[in-house]
Amino acid sequence: MTKAVSAYAPCHVSTLFVPVITDSPETTGSLGIGFSIFPGVYTTVKILGYGSKHVKWLLNGEPVQPENLLTSFTVFKKMLEIYGGNVKMEISQWCYLPIGGGFGVSGASALSLSLALNEALELGLSTEEAAMIAHVSEVINKTGLGDVISSLLGGFEIRVKAGGPGHGTVKKWEPELYVSPIIIYFSSIETRKVLRENTLTQRISEFGRELLQEFLKNVSLEKFIAVSRKFTEIIGLCPEEVETVMSKFAMSSMVMLGNSAFIMVHPEEIHPTISTLREMFPNATIVEAKIDYRGAKVIT
Repeated sequence: MTKAVSAYAPCHVSTLFVPVITDSPETTGSLGIGFSIFPGVYTTVKILGYGSKHVKWLLNGEPVQPENLLTSFTVFKKMLEIYGGNVKMEISQWCYLPIGGGFGVSGASALSLSLALNEALELGLSTEEAAMIAHVSEVINKTGLGDVISSLLGGFEIRVKAGGPGHGTVKKWEPELYVSPIIIYFSSIETRKVLRENTLTQRISEFGRELLQEFLKNVSLEKFIAVSRKFTEIIGLCPEEVETVMSKFAMSSMVMLGNSAFIMVHPEEIHPTISTLREMFPNATIVEAKIDYRGAKVIT
């Protein structure tokens, strides 16, 4: 008898971050600020039988080798170790945002998978414990530091203590006005390569902490944009296309770390802004996103 469980995790945009690396992946993470967005990643796990070990993996409806999905495959292996038996299954993941754009896709994929596998295999882990497996998998594969714990909570967040779920501390806040983010993706940046530069990471740590404290003194949408833009300028990684967006739109900044930007707009500004962006950047991927305030969850 086939058993199917689906889970969802929003993608996540970090606009200011400070890596905190410890000798443990559980306590490794980041400080900073950001927001979770819809669309995210949907994962469905179908249990097809027991007694044999086999997995068929689909990404956006197409077969994929799980070894190519480093972080999610690590989650899969860790969950099967906990299960301790042989199982035949199909894993189907749907992702609507580009990979490598700074949208926390690997974290959302890993988190939705960990929640779905926990339920499908009846492992009995708490949501926090299952999410920690996703966080550890991200840290091990160097694909993210603070996306999982933020995606789990949803909304606008402040990461005030680094670490995965159960170790880190994330505070939620809501802007005084309703806004939606428009996402503009130009090309990918490999996070691992950027974070290998010691001079850059020192600069990020020094100025990132200062700007985070500045934001904590005045938690508001205006200050959120201000410190995000200042952080972008200080670290010196802003691509030319993102600079153009920031010069044109006051409520915009860079997505960390990607050749991507976001613009916060009021509902009546969405369509005119998208039209302007399409004229400015005909080859860019432009997404009308929404703030996801609910966070990750099992759907069925």
